[in-house]
Amino acid sequence: MTDRAEGIWFLLLMADRHMSLRLGLPFAVADNNFSDPRGDALSKLNHIHVVVSGRIIARNLRMQRQGEPEYDETRKIDYSLKQVARSIPADWWSFSSLHGLAEADVMEKTSTLSAQLTHHYLIVVLHQPYIVLSLVSPTTNEHVSYSKLVVCSASREVLLRFLVIRSFHRGGSYFGFEEKACTAMCVLLLAHIDGHRLGQANSLEHQRPQDLALVNKVLNLLEEMHVPNFEVETLKNVVGIERQVADGANYAWMKKAGTGLELTIPYFGTVYCVLMSSPEQVIHQEISLPPSSDTAVLLDFLDMLEESPLCDQA
Repeated sequence: MTDRAEGIWFLLLMADRHMSLRLGLPFAVADNNFSDPRGDALSKLNHIHVVVSGRIIARNLRMQRQGEPEYDETRKIDYSLKQVARSIPADWWSFSSLHGLAEADVMEKTSTLSAQLTHHYLIVVLHQPYIVLSLVSPTTNEHVSYSKLVVCSASREVLLRFLVIRSFHRGGSYFGFEEKACTAMCVLLLAHIDGHRLGQANSLEHQRPQDLALVNKVLNLLEEMHVPNFEVETLKNVVGIERQVADGANYAWMKKAGTGLELTIPYFGTVYCVLMSSPEQVIHQEISLPPSSDTAVLLDFLDMLEESPLCDQA
């Protein structure tokens, strides 16, 4: 096979696995015997991304069939992404605006940004199932806790690079980035929603203002580019749910059909988000609760002081 033919075959494999991940389907070709990458960082990343995409799809299909969490395979895939990132110089991962660059530099920087964005996107979809799992069945499992930490960082990296690419490239040939940005936004918001149930122990709260500002900036850009309205509207609904949960609302997340918001997760079906109590109802319930035993003792003590002759003398 000629170099040109091998290059085309590799691009077909890459497209097949990207579309499979997006649609929740098996990939069409299991062949990983494409040519070895060149020595540059971009080629190395692109090749490992095709292999990793296939491993994530295979893991998802096993989870779908068997209902097992596949923590071991997830950890191995996660480690392979760490290893390839470590093998590339740290400076390569930096990025800046594309404005003001020469045309040749723009294309080179765009290719680099695209590979970086895809790398972080794969981290997001690798850990996405465990964020949904934690919402449906709250858990303190260490694997799930690790996934929450990793997925938030990776989602931010996806969104920051998306803004750089799409604020410069507005053409239709770059539409593939929208799906990755929408996935990153949704997972980031779900992680914050899940974090709120921890109350004062929610470590994500520190980053929440910046994350919401980043999400809003991306949503505004998507609206400017006329991305299909249902995707933007769904994400706006998730933003609203996150805000309500932060204010004390209670939502139930379930796999069975409900009347609330529907979120479809590739390979894992639809999750339904149903409002159980609004912030106003929660406040009312807290006001209506009888005092705790400690509070009751304190109130009795204050009543005793008011009836004391010492208070009358004062």
